Amino acid sequence: MTTTTRRPRMSDEERRAYAAQQRAALTATVDAACAVLHTDPVWGALLTVAAHLPDRGPVNVIAITAQMPTATDVRGKAAWRDAGRHPAKGTTSLRIFQPMKGGAGRAAADTQSGATPDTTAADTAPATEQGTTGGEPGRRKIRTYKAAPVYDASQTAGAEYQAPPAPAVDPARAATRLRAAADALAAEYPGPDPEAAPADQARALLDVLAAALLTGPDVVPGQHAAEAASAAHLAARMLGLDPGPAPAPQLGGITCGDERMTPAIKDAAERVILAGRRLAAQATGHTTT
Repeated sequence: MTTTTRRPRMSDEERRAYAAQQRAALTATVDAACAVLHTDPVWGALLTVAAHLPDRGPVNVIAITAQMPTATDVRGKAAWRDAGRHPAKGTTSLRIFQPMKGGAGRAAADTQSGATPDTTAADTAPATEQGTTGGEPGRRKIRTYKAAPVYDASQTAGAEYQAPPAPAVDPARAATRLRAAADALAAEYPGPDPEAAPADQARALLDVLAAALLTGPDVVPGQHAAEAASAAHLAARMLGLDPGPAPAPQLGGITCGDERMTPAIKDAAERVILAGRRLAAQATGHTTT
C-alpha cells in the first residue's frame, strides 16, 4: 500500500510570510529586468511578449519577459483547466502581480486583467488599468498584491492545445481608420504613399500616430523617437503587419524624480505598451480612451 505524506498546513503567519517572500522575489525579478531593459535584445523580447499577451498589464509583461521571454499564452491553473490542460509535471510556475481580493484593496483578480502595480512598492502603489496612460483617469489604489502562479502554454499538458486565434485585420480598413485618426490631429503629417499597398499605408500611419502620442522632452537624445518607433512596432505586430525596427530608449540607470525612484526605462515600457495597444485598437475600430 502506498502512503501519501501531506504537507503540514501553514499557519496564517506562515502564509503571510510566504506571500511576502514571493512578492519580494517577484519585485526583485522585475527590478533586475529593468536594469537591462534598455538593451535591444531584452527590449525586443518585451515587445514580442506584449504582442502575444495583450491583456497583461505592462509590469506583468516585464515580469513575464524576465522569467520566460518566449512566452506566448500565459494563464492561471484554473484557466488552463477550463481549456482541458494542466501544468506539466516538473514545471515551475511563472509569477505575476495579482491584486488580492477583499479588504481595503478590493479588486477583481488579475487572471487576465491589465492592472499592474508599481513594483517598487507593490503593496500600496497605483495600478494602471488596461487602455489608459500615465496621468489619465483609470488609476486606482490597490493596497495588496500577491505573486500569483501562472503557466505558459509550453509548460502545460493535456488536451490538444488551441492557441488563441490571431485577430483578423483588413489592412485597407485599418489604413482608413488610422488615416481618420491622423486627420483628427488637425496637424500636418507626412501621409503614406497613396499608391502603396494598404498594409504599407497602415504601417506608415502607425508611425505618424505613435509620434503624435509619444511626445515631450527627451531625457536622453532620441528617447521619444525610440518610444514612438517601438509603439508602432508593437501595434504592427498585434495587427499582423511588418513590424519594422524598434530601438530601445537608452534610459538605463536613469530614475524618475519622484519618491519611488522608478527606473525611467520602466515608465518608458509602460508608455510604449499602452500606446501600442491603443494604436492597434484604433486600427481595428476598438478605440480606447
